[in-house]
Amino acid sequence: MSGMVLEELHIDDNRIEILDPRVPILMPQTLKVVSMRENMFLFGLYILTMSSMTNLQSLDASSSNKSIASPFSVQTEAQLDSLLTDLETNPRMVYDEISRSPNSLCHVTNSLKHDTSIFDDISTGDIPWPGNFAIYIPPNVTHANFSNAKLSYTIPAMRFGKNRLKSLDGSYNFFTRLTGPVTGLHHLEFLDGSHNYCEFLSTHVFDDFISLRILNISFNYLGYTLHNETFRKLFKLEHLDLSNNKLSSLPRDVFKGLENLQYLSVGSNYLNTWNANIEDLRKLEILDLSDNLIEQLDVTFRNQIDDSKSKGLKIRLDKNPWKCTCETLSFLKWLDMKRNRVYDLQDLLCTGSDGSQKNMTKLHDIIIQLEKSCASYTGVVIGVLSLIMLVLIFTVMGIVYRYRWKLRYLYYVARNRHRGYLPVEEEDQEFEFDAFISYADEDRELVVRDMRQRLEEMQGLKLCIHHRDFLAGEAIAANILNAVKSSRKTMIVLSRHFLRSYWCKYEVEMAKMESIYTGRKTLLVVVLENIPVKDLPHDIVELMREDSYVEYTDDQDGQEVFWHNLERSIRRV
Repeated sequence: MSGMVLEELHIDDNRIEILDPRVPILMPQTLKVVSMRENMFLFGLYILTMSSMTNLQSLDASSSNKSIASPFSVQTEAQLDSLLTDLETNPRMVYDEISRSPNSLCHVTNSLKHDTSIFDDISTGDIPWPGNFAIYIPPNVTHANFSNAKLSYTIPAMRFGKNRLKSLDGSYNFFTRLTGPVTGLHHLEFLDGSHNYCEFLSTHVFDDFISLRILNISFNYLGYTLHNETFRKLFKLEHLDLSNNKLSSLPRDVFKGLENLQYLSVGSNYLNTWNANIEDLRKLEILDLSDNLIEQLDVTFRNQIDDSKSKGLKIRLDKNPWKCTCETLSFLKWLDMKRNRVYDLQDLLCTGSDGSQKNMTKLHDIIIQLEKSCASYTGVVIGVLSLIMLVLIFTVMGIVYRYRWKLRYLYYVARNRHRGYLPVEEEDQEFEFDAFISYADEDRELVVRDMRQRLEEMQGLKLCIHHRDFLAGEAIAANILNAVKSSRKTMIVLSRHFLRSYWCKYEVEMAKMESIYTGRKTLLVVVLENIPVKDLPHDIVELMREDSYVEYTDDQDGQEVFWHNLERSIRRV
């Protein structure tokens, strides 16, 4: 046949399983189109010798009715041995046959005759290509169709020899894992890998597809295998179809660098939000989000659309469970303003809070209705939240008020200790003062004149008197606590003036906290004037009931007893 002028060869719909490896070599060099659809081809060395068909432009081997055998099985090795035996035993016959086409002997046939070492490391398992030598295909073929051929391979590293292949259809097969990288297909513009049950794409499988414009990998299982680097080298890509891939989320930068992309489909997946960056998709014209699980487009994605440099961008949004509720009102308003961006607004349905479905053709009316219902709803929400906040505030305030003295005590203890005013407490603590006198300014004469004279000068006790012993420049509350902790006793000079003084009350509370936290009795009450019990605070009454107190008297003899009892009470531990 080598001498014939033949441009097309159709051997479709037969039961051909194998070809002699010499058949491609002996084909007419004028052959441009070969169609062998719907046959039952097994793998054979004829595949490797097809590179001799130098003028072939189109090859169609689709719709095979039988699963193709593993390329490097025991059967294939037997075919190789048979061919090499023929070449060795009767080389003249073989070369006489191919001499009519002196330029047709392919690279692989030469390599098989002179060097069979490329097969030394090939196992007889299921690995389809070892990746350690170039695969030569007809050098001028531009279109190859192997769709629906029942090819069942894992694609490892593959290197193709020089070729001009532009279109490759491998759809409807069983290429379940593409590990790659696949190199050498530098002219490839169209690749269809759809319907292949593929569950794994390596991050480098497409790195050498430098001319690829159209990539269809729909109807696979790529939901967990996409990475930020998967498409990073496809700078010329214009059409990308990822529909029906069980995608529930997308890597943020999976589309980074695809500046020429015009069509992107992620329809018929499980997306409930969009989390990928489309900032680089400056020429994007159609974004297909149809048939997913999206209830609303979040504000981040909406901002990306608003800032998109692609002014002609349209989005397909049909067959999603859109919501028409108060929570999605901002999205619906945005959608109403961007209706020129939506491809199929008349086909969109949304579900209200009552479960009813509404057609978004009348989106403006839906928004007006929602604004009215959400206004009252918003009022209720604000009212409830305000009530909750008030309850929390009053609860906190109540707790703080209930334990206000304890909190103040603890605060100033920590503050004074941090500043070094208070030493670390020990069991046999030496006090700086014998008593801290808590009195109102109106009763100052008794303290300054009588107590200093009788207790300090005559009895040798050391008193802490605030107008004399408080540190200048320090907060009053801190000085009070320091005086309480530095004194063996806190003496209350109880009078009506005392009961009206805020700082006197504060001193009593700090002394009570000191008694609670140290376990020592610090309070000593000196009753300066008779006050009805009903006019006394409850805590003072309780204090006077639990401990004895000393009553001041103007009687000369009674005063001697008073000062004597007061001295004993101060010295008592």
